[in-house]
Amino acid sequence: MIQLARRLLCLCSASILFAVFGLATSGCSGDGDGEGGLATVAVTRGGIERLVIATGRIEPFSKVEIRSKVDGLIKTVAVDEGDQVSKGQVIIEIDKDILESRVREARAALERARARYEQAQIEASPSEMELAQKKHERLQQLFSTGFASQQELDDAETALTVAREVYRAKQAAVSMAKAELSAIQAALDRAENELRYATIESPLDGIVLSRSVDAGAAVASVASTMGTLLMTLADVREMHFVGDVDETDIGMVRDGMPARISVESYPGKKFHGTVKRIAPLGVEKDKIMNFEVEITIEDADFPLRTNMTADAEIIIETHENALLVPQNSLRYKRSQAYVEVPDNTQEAGRRPVDVVLGISGTNFSEVLSGLKENDRVIVPAE
Repeated sequence: MIQLARRLLCLCSASILFAVFGLATSGCSGDGDGEGGLATVAVTRGGIERLVIATGRIEPFSKVEIRSKVDGLIKTVAVDEGDQVSKGQVIIEIDKDILESRVREARAALERARARYEQAQIEASPSEMELAQKKHERLQQLFSTGFASQQELDDAETALTVAREVYRAKQAAVSMAKAELSAIQAALDRAENELRYATIESPLDGIVLSRSVDAGAAVASVASTMGTLLMTLADVREMHFVGDVDETDIGMVRDGMPARISVESYPGKKFHGTVKRIAPLGVEKDKIMNFEVEITIEDADFPLRTNMTADAEIIIETHENALLVPQNSLRYKRSQAYVEVPDNTQEAGRRPVDVVLGISGTNFSEVLSGLKENDRVIVPAE
């Protein structure tokens, strides 16, 4: 029945409204007028609501897709669909043999690189350059007093130049050794991270919505693809309704408005909620622009499951103790609404009465002026 109602609602282009009030059985039965086959109904008071209907589904508070961060083969899968999981619980393990060997290789390479770096630092000592500098300065003094020849001074200058070049080359070798050490350290960090990624833990308290792999399956990392989807988890401590509202109605919906949610699994049961989010961007479907609305469910005293089909009645406006008439009693002349009331002074036995309407619902409308309580209006005989 809900599916049929949903299909009918999709054909409506205006706001769907609903009226709720008590109508006395005696008033509904009416009195036949004997000529036009008409009956009368008493005008009464009750509550009436303006509603916007959203069609959608039940969603958890949060949903997380678990994807592989490393290439390998699934070794164990510890949970199945529907299982409860706790934050930090191990849910999947990927085979670690190759990953552990990569870590050992990276650590060994790091030790070799560290030794080369230390050796390059030792060899890059400035002592030889400093010795050549002192010899050159001494010969300059001797040359100025005539105790050293020009040739000796030139040889000292050449030796100093060579010592400086050798020192710069050794400093460059130190920089290269340091860069190599950093690169191998990064490779080790990456290998250790991949080893940690092989043990996959639940990031939240919740349940397993779906499991996509079994033991022995090959998986790819996010580095090479989007990452193999392993399973989907959900935090179901708080359930939400997510549904679509037609663009003709979305302008009336505001954050914080109350709502009633019904699901096909629990006929007659209404869950209460509050509008939490209204999508800023519409999505066209079947040439109709819809906007997604999210409603927090506040009293889920029955177990709600992800993707259950649901409808939501968003309460836009409520009038209590309103004066109400049946929709089938209303007539229209141009834009003026009116009803017909019994009048024995008229030849036809009835006369029109103009009314000003407030909220209009599927079965009833609110009357702001033109009638009073217990007045009787003419309706078609059943």
